[in-house]
Amino acid sequence: MKRIFGTFYTLRTVALLSATLLTLASTQVFACQTNAELLPRKEAMMKAISLSDYVFVGSVTRLYRLPDHYEGVKGAVINLQESFRGDVPVFVDASFTGYCGISPSDKKDPDGYWPAELNENYVFAGNMIDGELMIIAVGEEYDATAFASEVTLQDAMAKIAAEKEQKRKKKEDDKIEIPEHLKIDHLAEFEDE
Repeated sequence: MKRIFGTFYTLRTVALLSATLLTLASTQVFACQTNAELLPRKEAMMKAISLSDYVFVGSVTRLYRLPDHYEGVKGAVINLQESFRGDVPVFVDASFTGYCGISPSDKKDPDGYWPAELNENYVFAGNMIDGELMIIAVGEEYDATAFASEVTLQDAMAKIAAEKEQKRKKKEDDKIEIPEHLKIDHLAEFEDE
């Protein structure tokens, strides 16, 4: 009987702990969406590079408001100048979307984070979501060399990690398995006694 009650209390404790963690996680996400502190632009771009599949330099040739989104979300046609990561076409149709701690996600852009001028070069970082390029960060063109170096460094580190993992798997696969007929059972002679 004690075992049943002990199991019940253990399960109850685990359930309460899980509910608490879920509540904390959802409050953190909600807090992030409403009043997150943004990193400085250069640091935010460095963080965005690690989260992005596409990083490139381009100039905004057209800005527009997306009809099916709230007021602050803008779309842009960007003319590619140089790609650091990902295959980006010469002209990219993209939308600017906020990302927690990196770029503003409010309906308004009070600090002028997103590009508002045409024909100025910026460094963009983003991901393809449902066939649309979503830009999560914009950096200044004069920092392009630092951003390109960061992309190269991160890609090299990812390649090294993949190679290490491949070697580890190969080692596991190459372990010599001793055939059953060659194994010597030293205890077999003592079992009969």
